[in-house]
Amino acid sequence: MNDGYILDNSGSVGFGFFEAQATEPFTNSSINGTFAGGTWFPPVSTSPNTDAAIILNNGTISGTVTGTYIVDSFGRGTATVDLPIFGSNDVVLYIVGPNNFYIMGSDEVTDDTIGFLHI
Repeated sequence: MNDGYILDNSGSVGFGFFEAQATEPFTNSSINGTFAGGTWFPPVSTSPNTDAAIILNNGTISGTVTGTYIVDSFGRGTATVDLPIFGSNDVVLYIVGPNNFYIMGSDEVTDDTIGFLHI
């Protein structure tokens, strides 16, 4: 197993989880495909209840939102989309493997959230 949970015992009561990242140099084509996304009881008002099909194809985003993205060799990417998702039009993504990635807003807003997308 290459995953686990993080529990913080300080007064802020932080928690989370981690998992192993695929070992390869990443490119824009490392996450090509149609990804399912959606919300259920979203934590912030700027991310309304929605379901989405997001298609990534060599730097181009289409589907529910459109835009562009670029990925560095470590699996960190940035994207700009035409509709706010996860609190902003500018997002950061982190590739876990060819079938999933994490995405979060990167604009300076207080209503940001993090999502996990999977093929």
